[in-house]
Amino acid sequence: MVRETKDILKELCAFKPSSSGPMFRLQHSCYMILIGVLPTEYLPILQKIGESQEVMSTSEDDENQAEYKVLKSEKVESILKHFPSQGQSEELENARKIYFVYEDNFNSSLVNMIEKGSSYEKLKAVCRKYEQTDGVNIDEVMAEHESRANQSYSQFKNKNLSIEEAKALAFSISFYTGAKSETCSRGARLLAHRNHGEAIEEQIEEEMNEAAIILYYLVKALSYIPFYWGYVTRACQLTMEELLIYVPGSLITWIQFSSSKKGKKAVGSGAFSDRNTLFKIFSLTGRPIKEFSNYPDEDEVLFLPHSTFLVFNRKTVYAEGKQVIYMRQIELGLCEWSVLWVDDRIFNENWENKKHMEYAAVQELAMNVHFIPKSCTDSALSFLQSPFGQRLKNQDKFRIVTDMNRENEASVHNAGTRFIKAIRKLGFRNKCMIFTSDRAKTQQIVQSELNETEQKFIIVSSEVHDLRNFVNFDRVSTLKKKSNSSNDSYVHDKLGDIAWIPAKDRCQLCEQAIENEGAAVSSWISVSRGESEWANGFVDFGPVTENLRDFLNMKLVKQEKLLKYPLCIVYVCGLDHFNKCLYVQLMAQQDNISCAIVYRHGYGEEHINQSDKTSKIIYIPLSKERTKLTEVSSTEIRNYFQNPSTMNANVEQNIHPNVREYMKKKYGKK
Repeated sequence: MVRETKDILKELCAFKPSSSGPMFRLQHSCYMILIGVLPTEYLPILQKIGESQEVMSTSEDDENQAEYKVLKSEKVESILKHFPSQGQSEELENARKIYFVYEDNFNSSLVNMIEKGSSYEKLKAVCRKYEQTDGVNIDEVMAEHESRANQSYSQFKNKNLSIEEAKALAFSISFYTGAKSETCSRGARLLAHRNHGEAIEEQIEEEMNEAAIILYYLVKALSYIPFYWGYVTRACQLTMEELLIYVPGSLITWIQFSSSKKGKKAVGSGAFSDRNTLFKIFSLTGRPIKEFSNYPDEDEVLFLPHSTFLVFNRKTVYAEGKQVIYMRQIELGLCEWSVLWVDDRIFNENWENKKHMEYAAVQELAMNVHFIPKSCTDSALSFLQSPFGQRLKNQDKFRIVTDMNRENEASVHNAGTRFIKAIRKLGFRNKCMIFTSDRAKTQQIVQSELNETEQKFIIVSSEVHDLRNFVNFDRVSTLKKKSNSSNDSYVHDKLGDIAWIPAKDRCQLCEQAIENEGAAVSSWISVSRGESEWANGFVDFGPVTENLRDFLNMKLVKQEKLLKYPLCIVYVCGLDHFNKCLYVQLMAQQDNISCAIVYRHGYGEEHINQSDKTSKIIYIPLSKERTKLTEVSSTEIRNYFQNPSTMNANVEQNIHPNVREYMKKKYGKK
């Protein structure tokens, strides 16, 4: 029986980080929650999944055990539909009320606690306090952490972060992998309890406020590290009471940061070999932190708090006196925001869309999107039929992404529409996106195979921007619309009738100016009307740049072989745009794209100066020209013609003749 919350809180509050040894660990039950247990009558189904594998072995050292093949396959997750429904199980319903929103609420609480201010120096001061114990040279320990941070922070520099923040993220991981990981885990657990209104002794409050800054930077650091999909091993010391919880068919959530070693073998040092339990896990969202760790030889993979696992099997290795527990990490959507993603290549190590999942994790720390990955229609439907899937039915904060073609299904070409038809029959009216390489063909299949009701709430797209916006619950559009002013409706809404100049006229004015300047200008610059004439909504600079790169390299390099090497597209923008828009820097991380940033008067250079100097961002500071520059914007030109005065008379000399004539006619000036 899992210990009562009040007992766990008492033990957590009694723990003193400053006086505990580096290998001290609180009882495992302090950091785990039993979500549910598979009813006994369905255990034979779980057993048959293992027996269906070709290779059977009882040796813990055998890397070809049947359990490994089972854990790698999502087939084992089909057992979820046999778990008790929330309405029938009072225990599961109570657990939902207390714990189901742990994940996002944990992040929100963390952000709220550090709103008063955080910095690299403050982080170091708090960490120094925890590292300061008897017999420890604190200056030496802190120097080791700073050295590791200085070596590894470059991994974060190209993530639109300042150098100081990048170092803070790297430092937090170094601190975790040192002697004080128990502090982080304890802080995460206490924070979760406080967020749910449970009483915590007053003397712990100050410590929690201090630990919050460590947790904040550690969670943020991990959000920038790609997921690891593969096998890991974790060594723990469990009591007999705790071991009895880990039976086949148990669903377990670990509330703490949980360390593991990449691969099928445990860490070989004595400190780990003495522990009585080995967890063999297939990871989906663990983060590899070898590059940031003080112990890179351990090749550590770190799970964030609230990672959830399905126990498939447990063995006893009598010769070593160890228990071996086999688990697959799963996502149940027990959070506020979640996306079911169905793609036949989703578990492929080199799946091209994995980066879009990871992109969602860095948008906003307090809004953590969780992905439920499935490789085929049957697996996805099995989840949706489970009590966990039923909980998400028709919720605004649950969306579905599917590809159209799936080679692992009998009818390859229309797998996406068959899946959507099936979920509509199950009563799911959630928003769906079919992400495809051929939008026109997919749209035809949708219209021919789905009726009008089934087509509701479906988006068909081949654009990366649309995909990212969809899985981020429209946060990308909210951010990026502010930075694009070429669309007629956007500009009209922004400026109103008096100041608005139609996109057609703006393009014509630019074309006339280029023509008037002659070959010196027209030889290298031109106007494309495509963006202004696109009728299907807002067009952002990111997709335009990315699609131009793909088109030119496909045409000139791969098809016609006119070029031996790929072209690099350079996106040019002003310093104001770079400061406001995160995606400029993210775009520069892509292959064959660079970004040139031009200085603009009145806009700070802190951000551009802190950007990664090794990245493909080119800064044009105009250092020599600054004293001669006259800052003229489209707004100032409009103001000049609407309300001319001596204050804006200098604008006249910077207006092109054809623009002057157009504006005079517009405002009736002579």
